[in-house]
This record gives sequence, structure tokens and C-alpha cells, in this order.
Amino acid sequence: MPTVTKWGMGLSRLKLESARKRFRNAMAIAPQDRFLRMLWAVNALRAGHTEAAARLIQFSPEQAKQAFGDTHAIFPWELETLAVQSFLTPRHIVQRFYKCEDFATAATFTNMLRQLENQDFGAKSEANQIQIFNEMHRIGQRQFPWQRGGVNLADFYRPLYLYGQGRCAEYFAAAHGLTVSDFALVGFALFAMFSSSPYAVRPPNLSDMELTRDIVEAGLKLLMIPLSGAGAAQRALVAETGAANWPIAYQPSILRRFPVLGVGGRPERLTAPLPILVLQRVTFELYYDLMAGGGELRNEIAKRFEQYSADFIRAMMPAFEVEAEYRYAGKRKGAAFDSPDILVDHDGALAVVIECKATKLTISAKFADDPATEAGTRYAEIGRGVFQLWRFFAHTRMGLTGRTLTDTTAGIVLTLDTWLVMAQTLRDHVLEVANALADTDTDIIPVDRRPITFAAIQDFERLLSQADETGVQAVLAAAHEDRFLGWLLPGVNQELSGPGKMKRKGYPFRPDELLPWWIKFDGDADDQEHKEP
Repeated sequence: MPTVTKWGMGLSRLKLESARKRFRNAMAIAPQDRFLRMLWAVNALRAGHTEAAARLIQFSPEQAKQAFGDTHAIFPWELETLAVQSFLTPRHIVQRFYKCEDFATAATFTNMLRQLENQDFGAKSEANQIQIFNEMHRIGQRQFPWQRGGVNLADFYRPLYLYGQGRCAEYFAAAHGLTVSDFALVGFALFAMFSSSPYAVRPPNLSDMELTRDIVEAGLKLLMIPLSGAGAAQRALVAETGAANWPIAYQPSILRRFPVLGVGGRPERLTAPLPILVLQRVTFELYYDLMAGGGELRNEIAKRFEQYSADFIRAMMPAFEVEAEYRYAGKRKGAAFDSPDILVDHDGALAVVIECKATKLTISAKFADDPATEAGTRYAEIGRGVFQLWRFFAHTRMGLTGRTLTDTTAGIVLTLDTWLVMAQTLRDHVLEVANALADTDTDIIPVDRRPITFAAIQDFERLLSQADETGVQAVLAAAHEDRFLGWLLPGVNQELSGPGKMKRKGYPFRPDELLPWWIKFDGDADDQEHKEP
């Protein structure tokens, strides 16, 4: 039973209110423009741009070490939360204020934030508002995307392949007044500018990249919000996503929608505390610009995801034979079924069978107290993918598909997002959905319900860049062992291969296939071809 104080408030709740008050009072006397500039400088340290950071803040050689695990490391997800909380805190005009030109100030605020997050978690746990078994999932959703590093070549090419062609590209251009290619160029150019300086002048002159002022302004309309309005926009986002009662660590961030801030002045200055979010806005976040286009666009994205995944396997695994979905007859007259999306043969038998799910994670699917309930329809779709694999295994065993199974044939549900990272309870929920569907199909027997691997495309790409065909099959077989429960596929491969044994293969696709400006902007596209996913 929670401890109750004489004021009628649980002890954990009382500690939370104290930590929140301390944090808010401190933030209120930290000049906002300088505070955001300080966050930019810490992020620059993390990126290895020590000279740029040194122009803005003081720091010791030890504080300059910002790799994960370093003593003084301030993590990028903490920088994002600090920026968001800065938007929400009214400033007080006082004589005493925090000096935001010193790394020590950033460390002070980070420590206060960590204490606030700990107390927030404690209070909600005491009130039974947190399901502890979902907590690792939420922590992973917050941290893993940052731990993967910046937007690499694969993460730049793949979203533009999915969202920047065909009807999707036509819809985006009609809705926003610039092409996806031009929007990507605006974002790429701003990312480059904000990586070396915290400020730019609006509108930045990008005429040397053949971007007119009108195109730049159309891009800024999607990328920028005035700093003076960021707090109201953040509160509206929290209300829209139903996140008001979530722990502070998992609150949605307005910087994901508008990573560039207008900070006033004549001419107006622009800033981006976390420049990588500008690139993410013109790549991953394009998905959300298209959702108002309806099911036709979602279907096109799904088909492109299947095509991209099949082409990637062909390029990286030449000994595999890769076939797309086909239709086959069932055992009953007139019955017909679609196979899973991708079938991979090796030595005359099925090595891997893949069902692709292109649905993106919603905020509630990532961070709700009970994602399986809040985003039940979306998780049920992942479960249906498992059922579709089991049904195909059953039909193959029955001789209906014309294919050959072996004891090692692996099944994968390949997702566009990290749906089930560090989430055993959500995996169990997905399998419950799959088993309930399979229970209604008398053709499916226990032997058909093989273990299924859930893999996000980023992890699948990385595995294929590190292993050969035999290695991939070994990883997929080992991934279901108890010792690898909760591991990502590249980690399983590293454990099986041993340190220093993996040779990385280059990324097989070139951005200039989609973006005419790529060679001119980047320089030598041949070098890009050999960068890993």
C-alpha cells in the first residue's frame, strides 16, 4: 500500500512534486535562447565537433568525451527532453540566472531531469499507472533510435524510395507546393548548416543548390515553428496524442514535427538544437505527411516496402533466389491464397519466408502505459502476419504451394519500425492474436506454428551487410534460443561470429537514383555506394 503523508499525498508523489518544482524554478531563470544554444553545443560535442562547441560553451577534456558510456555523457534523448521542457516553462526576469555558456550548467539540468524522471516513474508505479513489463519497450523506443547513430545512407535512401515516388510524390507536391526531392534537399542543406553553426538567417540562401526562395520557404513551412509558439504547440501535441499522464520521459516532442525554430530578430534567425531531427523530418517523418491521402497511398507504400526488401536481399545475398508474392490454389474448389510477401530459396528449398508490414508506429504504440490496448489494431496486424506465415507453412506441408520446407526454414515478420524491441509482453500479445487466428484454421497443426522472428528493416539490413547466406540462416536459427531472448539480429550475429570476424558489405543502392541533386550536393557518389547501412 502506498505511504500517505499527513497532507494526503503519497510519498512518491510528494517527491515528484518537489523534483518538478525544483526543475521548473531552475528552467525559469535559464535564458531560453542561450539554453537552446547550450543544448546545440553539447550535441556538437557528441558529434565530435569540439571546435564549434568551444565557441559557445566551456568544457574540460573529460566533459568533451560524449560517447555512450562516458562519465560525463549527456544523451541525445535527454537533450530533446530538455529542449521540449524549455518550451513549456515560462521565463522569469531576475538578476540571478544560469550561465548557459558552461558545460556544467548542462550537466546540472541533466541531473535535475534524471531525478525528475526517476520520481515521475516512482509516483506512477506507486499509483499502479505503469505496467513494469512494458517499461523496457518504452525505454527502448526512446533510446534505440538515437543509439543507432545518425541518418546513414540506408536511412536516407529507404524513406525516399518508399514515400518519394509515384502517387505519394504527386500527393506531397500538390499538398505542400514543393517536390519530395526539393524538400529533402532543403532539409539536407539545413542539416549541413546547423551541424556547424547553431544559427541561420531566414530564408537561407540556397541558390547555389538551385533552390529558389519560394521553394525554401515552402520547405520551412513544414520544418519550422516560431520559438514563441513552441510551448503551445507542444501542449497541443500532448493533448492530441493523449499523453498528458505519461511519464515526462515519454512525452511526444514537437521537435519531431518542427525541428527548426524561429527565434526572432531582423532578419529572423533560425536554430535547430538537434540538427539530426531536420534530416529525420525530411525522411522518416514524410510518412505522416502522406496519411491524409488515404488507403491508396498506404497500399503503395506497402508494395514499395515489399519491393525494396526483396531487392535488398537480392543485392546482398546473391546465392539466394528471391521471389515475390504469388497466388496458389487451396485444397477446396475455388479457394485461393496469397503467399507471404517474399520467399527466399537456397539449394532448392525455402530458406526464409517473409511477411512485410509497412505500418509506422504511433506515439501510443511506442509509449502508452498499455500499448497492446492503446494501439491494439496495429499490433493485431503484426499478429496477422505471424498467422499468414503459419498458414503458408501448413499449405506447403500439404503440398499446395509447390515449394519445399526444411526443418530450418525461417519465418520473419519484417517491419518498417521497431515494433517489438525489448517487449516480451507485446510479443506474447502478438502471438496470442496469431494463435487465436490459427485456432480457427483446421489446416494449421502444431508443427506449422514455427518460431517467428520479428525484425525491423534497419536491423535486417545490418545483418545482411555483416553476414553471408550461411551466416544469416545461422542467426535466424539461433535467434529463438533462450540466450538470445530480446536480442537484435546484428547482436546475435556478432555473438556467433566473434569480435573482428565480420566484414561489412557496402549499401547497394544510390540516392541519385531518386534525387537528381545528390551527386552535385554530395560530391563523389561512388564513395557513397560503399557506405554500410
